[in-house]
Amino acid sequence: MSRDALVVGINHYANAKNLASAVQDARAIAGLLEQQGNFWVTRLLATDAQHPVDRQTLNAVLKKLFNPGGRQVPDTALFY
Repeated sequence: MSRDALVVGINHYANAKNLASAVQDARAIAGLLEQQGNFWVTRLLATDAQHPVDRQTLNAVLKKLFNPGGRQVPDTALFY
């Protein structure tokens, strides 16, 4: 049984007000999913302007989560 999760946290936005704790919250949720939920977690974090998350990257990791190609589709897939 495979349990996969994608956790996204974005503090910095190019055209909107920045957030203070989205990345911190995402890290905490990812840790809980791994430790207590037995999930394999992929993290996608944008901490500042030098480390953005662009639409293409987000689309690619979402596709990989729900359609992992050579791997078997997970029994549980979570996007947070």
